[in-house]
Amino acid sequence: MLLPKGTVIHEDLYTQFINLNEFIDNLTNEVFTGFIKIEFWEYTGLLFMDSGSIINAIEEIKGDNSKLNSAKPAYLNLMVKCKQKDGKISVHAISSELMILLSAIPSRHPLLEDLSTDYVKLDKLITKLTNEEQWGYIDVNTNDKKLHGIIFFGEGTVQSSLCEQARVNDVISGNEAFEAIMQRAETVGAAFNVFTINPEAAYMETGGVTSPDKIISPEIWDVLISELTRHLGPMAAMILEDGVESLGEKYESFPKSRMNKLLDYVADEMGVPEKAEEFRKFALAQLK
Repeated sequence: MLLPKGTVIHEDLYTQFINLNEFIDNLTNEVFTGFIKIEFWEYTGLLFMDSGSIINAIEEIKGDNSKLNSAKPAYLNLMVKCKQKDGKISVHAISSELMILLSAIPSRHPLLEDLSTDYVKLDKLITKLTNEEQWGYIDVNTNDKKLHGIIFFGEGTVQSSLCEQARVNDVISGNEAFEAIMQRAETVGAAFNVFTINPEAAYMETGGVTSPDKIISPEIWDVLISELTRHLGPMAAMILEDGVESLGEKYESFPKSRMNKLLDYVADEMGVPEKAEEFRKFALAQLK
């Protein structure tokens, strides 16, 4: 499974020296968004976090019967696995949108299969998918078998790209990867498949995982309403309530992991980017 590096926070930490629960608690206090990668021989585990809360997990078990598990079973297996020796831990900060795309990959659905640049222009396809504001990714293999790339899209834009080249160990990402994929596909041709994902699938069922410190407390709600009232007046409480309901949540059990989505809703209602960003920073600071 190709993964972006993002901003590497920690790298090459050994499982025998790390208490993962305490490690996660520290990232929670930092309102971390990104993923924790735990690697063993023929095993990779991923814990995805949004605003300091674990929202999903994936484990990839390689070998003759390779398989990809996700959600709570993967989370529980991974927490047991990390107690073993000789595993390596790394932590990568990425955007909330890209984190959602990665964590929802196991729930992907094929949209278009076995396409070729002989008949479909890759750039025009990307424009169509982003204009439709779909979420998912395009898996690209060039005809000369020398490059494999992935282009992630969501919320009306290309979120990130990754590619690896034959006989080259490094995976490149971002604009450099996107340009390499597009140039190689144009030069030698490529075959590609399009997969869509449901962003809601990024959030595993939290029963047995979420604890009281993972949800927004009444005290924090009071502070947020007070601050938002300063910007919007008496409509503030109603706007927050509408935002919570639009996400299918309730005040008393609203997870910290969905605060970024709620703040997106509030920003749209505020309509003033500067004030919206000021409120976003204030709100996220309250979660630390």
